[in-house]
Amino acid sequence: MKKGAWIGMGMVALTLLLTACGSGGKSGGAKNATKPTLKIMTWNVDPGNAKREQEVFDEFTKDTGIKVEQVTADYNKYNEKFMTMAAGKKLPDLTWILPNSFSKFVSEGLLLPLDEYVKKDIDTSKLVPGVMDFGKVDGKQYGMTRDYSTTFMTYNKDMFDKAGVAYPKPGWTWDDFMKIADKFKKVQNGKTVQFALTDMNTMASLLSMSGSYLVNLKNKITFDDAQSLKFAKMYRDMVNKYNYQPSAAQMQGVNNAFLAQKTAMQSGGVWEWKNFKDNAKFNWDITTFPRGKAGKLIANQQQIAITSQTKHKTEAWKLLKWLTYGRGQKIQGDKLGAVSVLKSNVNDMAKVDYAPEHASVLMDEINSGRPVQLNPYISSFTEVESGYITQLSNFVQNKTSDKKIDATLKKLAADDRQKFGLK
Repeated sequence: MKKGAWIGMGMVALTLLLTACGSGGKSGGAKNATKPTLKIMTWNVDPGNAKREQEVFDEFTKDTGIKVEQVTADYNKYNEKFMTMAAGKKLPDLTWILPNSFSKFVSEGLLLPLDEYVKKDIDTSKLVPGVMDFGKVDGKQYGMTRDYSTTFMTYNKDMFDKAGVAYPKPGWTWDDFMKIADKFKKVQNGKTVQFALTDMNTMASLLSMSGSYLVNLKNKITFDDAQSLKFAKMYRDMVNKYNYQPSAAQMQGVNNAFLAQKTAMQSGGVWEWKNFKDNAKFNWDITTFPRGKAGKLIANQQQIAITSQTKHKTEAWKLLKWLTYGRGQKIQGDKLGAVSVLKSNVNDMAKVDYAPEHASVLMDEINSGRPVQLNPYISSFTEVESGYITQLSNFVQNKTSDKKIDATLKKLAADDRQKFGLK
């Protein structure tokens, strides 16, 4: 290079330096300005959950200098908001993924393929078997699994003690549950004021009873099989016949029925432990979700993807890798109750300071259970699910007869098979 060129470059550099100083910029400001602020979409509308999640992202910022902001949407309207943002070309850099919308987002070209990133940076032998498959649609990688777990039952030990009822043992069945549930219904002045269970959890119950949630991985509709029909009637009876579960109207104004001690049990996951530890004014513990014919299934898993509209692919992958394969795995376990997908960390949740007495129940289920994908990644699943949930709600509201429930769900299944080309 000619000498004059070196001098010219030096003058340009000096000019830039003086400009920066004259603008009042802090030392290192130019360097920081080159790093974008990433945005990630979550359904953390609860302030406490959002705060804990942000603490995780702030740790990533400490490691990389890259800031992260959350874009939140209500869980029940998550997919709708995502598609609205996509239409306006305003998608964030990364997003959490609901299983019922994964295929649709891929078919619309809204998620970035990750195969090349994975091939370069991820040693899959360090991960729990099967978790990478959760992030694949039609054989291609579009998501990474942040954590995975199973649904279990949390119970109020004080309420059990007061009622003189033995704590439910791991491996208990639905028959066991029904016998216990009757002990916790309390009626005052003709009004039920205490219930056995907050919510039956449609997804977990169908998996437990039939081994499938509405449609199996061979694209076969299952919500009209014998066990699923049994569940629909049981769900109706939990509210109308037995009053073991409150209706939405009965819980109006109650933020958390379990914490308010309106219910003795609540189905859920590890993400609730920290909240219960901090806010429960009673002793609590966990046991397995009632066992059905399907046995031990592990279906709860959190996918995170990079959107195709991101302008910061390299930085977005850095965050995704950190969350699903790097130091973020340990931090998310400590702060969020997220069960690690790294083999080396998978049992750490039993050791956190907010774990219940029998946290080992969860680890036993995870280590001996069978990981399953919740539903097939097909674009029609959201419509199938919506139609089913609508009918399930109608059965409760209308106190639908057994015969009509069978007929309604069989017709719905037949219509969906014809409309969506399902088996």
